Amino acid sequence: MIPTTVIHHITYLLPQHQQLAMSQSFWLCTEHSRLGYTPALYVYRYDPQIESVREIIVGSTEYNNYYSDVQHMQYDSGLAPYPYHTYQQWLALTSCIDQHLVTRLQSHTESAPVSTTKYKLSDKQLTAASQRNNTESQPNQIAVATTSSSSTSSTTSKITQKQPPTSSTSTTIHFTPLPQKIPTFDKTPTLIQLLQQSYNNNYKHLLGELQFSFIELLISYNLTGLEQWRNIIELLCSSDSAIEVYPQLYIQFLSTLTAQLPHLPIDYFTDPLSSGLETKNLNFLQHYLQALDSIVRDTQNIDRRVVEGMMKLKVVLEKRFKLMLDVVVVGEDDEDEHQPTVVELSDEQMKMVEAAEKGGGK
Repeated sequence: MIPTTVIHHITYLLPQHQQLAMSQSFWLCTEHSRLGYTPALYVYRYDPQIESVREIIVGSTEYNNYYSDVQHMQYDSGLAPYPYHTYQQWLALTSCIDQHLVTRLQSHTESAPVSTTKYKLSDKQLTAASQRNNTESQPNQIAVATTSSSSTSSTTSKITQKQPPTSSTSTTIHFTPLPQKIPTFDKTPTLIQLLQQSYNNNYKHLLGELQFSFIELLISYNLTGLEQWRNIIELLCSSDSAIEVYPQLYIQFLSTLTAQLPHLPIDYFTDPLSSGLETKNLNFLQHYLQALDSIVRDTQNIDRRVVEGMMKLKVVLEKRFKLMLDVVVVGEDDEDEHQPTVVELSDEQMKMVEAAEKGGGK
């Protein structure tokens, strides 16, 4: 059964790439029925020429036929059960994503899979891939989803550096361009301009894109999603004054990060692949969360709910990752930077220094 008024992320295995465990995905909004029928009916047919699914618009007669097949569970063998055990997690991860945002970010194009790297899997790995979290459907020529059928919305996958990128999206994602390498400490003016020009002053769509990009990374292993996720976090954690101008934005931003953190691997903050030179060998997320924590502590006229949200986030960091933002991690480069400079003087220079010291003592 697919819950209504919810955003879904549908994942399916490619029939001709079963041995490679390659899959594709797309977003589905069930807020409104496209056909006006009750219950809503969504029919997708796999097209081998484009290696993707197409939505089939059906008439009233076909609707009755398909719905009858659904009632008799004709398509259940090719569908995974809806993960109701993680339903509340999914709601938290997609709280700011709506149909308008999905339509803007996702365009249905005849595109090939994003991942071109091939991985040969064993039978055991194939079985695990096809049953992963009970959220991916088996290859099927026709998939029918209704508000009383099965779906494949996933929320329990984990990001891991050791997992091959076996998934790719069936649609083209157009993330909002964000300013890069802004030469200023406080990026609040850039954030305000971005909200005005790209999000029509709707901060929820900025956070929705943060959630959208994270799920694209979490489920589809979309590296572009990783970059967008990082860029939005960097911008929000580097806008010192914005925390007073947009308190609701930061309340929901902290709530979103708190919901996302449990889906990161436990070694995320210690994995070298998560570090970067731009953050002096610190994990990028740790670097910017420390910056945000500092802003929260130094801001006088701050909404107490922002402070409470920061405290909840720090509790998750400490419990899951044993990470305390209050403890500043000093790397080798930082130690050298704050050590006194040692200068070797010649004998003549030493005599001049001694003479100057004697003269100052008189």
